[in-house]
Amino acid sequence: MNILFQDIFRIKSIKEDPEWTESPCVEDIEMHTSKKGYDCYLEMKTDDYPVEIGQHLEMILVRASCKSIHYWVQYDREPPYEDCQLFKDENIEQEKENLDQFRRLVDKFEYVCHGMVYTDEEEQVDINPNYYEEEEKNPTVHVAFGKMLMVLKDAKKEGRLKNMVQENEWIYCMLRKRKI
Repeated sequence: MNILFQDIFRIKSIKEDPEWTESPCVEDIEMHTSKKGYDCYLEMKTDDYPVEIGQHLEMILVRASCKSIHYWVQYDREPPYEDCQLFKDENIEQEKENLDQFRRLVDKFEYVCHGMVYTDEEEQVDINPNYYEEEEKNPTVHVAFGKMLMVLKDAKKEGRLKNMVQENEWIYCMLRKRKI
């Protein structure tokens, strides 16, 4: 388990997402960090996790590649380590320790979701003909949490997100409200 990114964002705007006609509680959240200079755009079900403009949210992005974590997230129960082909070639004690670490981290946060990293090249090239050149210098992280999306940008354009994640990689996003 690796923590890939951690920062505190201030919510700048909340807008109802017009593409979500079947679920009006999905809203577009725009957030910014003042010290480190990151922008984040997140589609989120605000009926599950209500937020307000001006609130601060701590966000971490976690890479958790061990099988026990994925099993626990998918089935919401302890993996059957000894009875499952999935774990036959794994170090069971290490898998248990990884899952325990992950659970302790999850318990500290209020909103947790997992999604897959993707690139949005086609749409971006249509908007910006210099997309590939700019993306090479200052990459943007795109994550799909089912149908809900997140975009994380380095507003200072210093390339700090470069090589943080790989396309088609599963990551976990964890949020909690912070008083500052």
